[in-house]
Amino acid sequence: MDRIYAIGDVHGCAEQLDALLRQIHLHAAGAGIDRPKVVCLGDYIDRGPDSKGVLDILTGPKMDQFEPVFLLGNHDLVLVGVCEGGLPSWDWVSEHGGQKCMDSFGHFPARNFKLSIKHFRQAIPPAHKAFLAALKASVSHRYGPWFFSHAGVNPNRALDQQTAMPMIYGDIDMFQHDHDALAPNLRERLGACVVHGHFVSRSKQVDVHPHRICVDTGAGYPGGKLSAVALFNDGRVEVLT
Repeated sequence: MDRIYAIGDVHGCAEQLDALLRQIHLHAAGAGIDRPKVVCLGDYIDRGPDSKGVLDILTGPKMDQFEPVFLLGNHDLVLVGVCEGGLPSWDWVSEHGGQKCMDSFGHFPARNFKLSIKHFRQAIPPAHKAFLAALKASVSHRYGPWFFSHAGVNPNRALDQQTAMPMIYGDIDMFQHDHDALAPNLRERLGACVVHGHFVSRSKQVDVHPHRICVDTGAGYPGGKLSAVALFNDGRVEVLT
């Protein structure tokens, strides 16, 4: 296979995800690829209107058309904790889109926060819980000249020496060479181009640099959209939105 696809942060935008998966399948079919390899970069939930719908798609028969790799995002990690019996912070509900996630599963009045979370946990289907539990062991993926993680890497460490924290939450040092001549050197030193999400690009467009590609174009935010990239073994990048 001469290419791999990567989908940016979905954030509860089920209709956009469904449309983008159809586009990826048609794009691959045009090259004679029946079951394309697709890396989903995490943050499947929160902010957008239908987190449950997104998880229904990702755990449903539509994904049989693909060879999927699902990576863990920081928002997903909160829901993993909920499924394991934990209590999320109120900030997750009130400021980070968690209420939208809960609303997509049902109505859970907030008069008693602990009780609401308990009922929410009970409403999450077993297939979703199994999907989320499996994400805990999936924070990165390597394919040819491409290295995938939700939020990037620590650029001061070799790729085989990365820890989970920068790959889930990000490292601002990753951006230090975006606009200078050292970016190709950083890619050479890392041995791959890092493909990530997490940081919404200011232009709401896929952000392409020699050493990194950010595929988070603001799905779930006002004016944002869901994007993907087709990444070729020869280093070419094609944007799909």
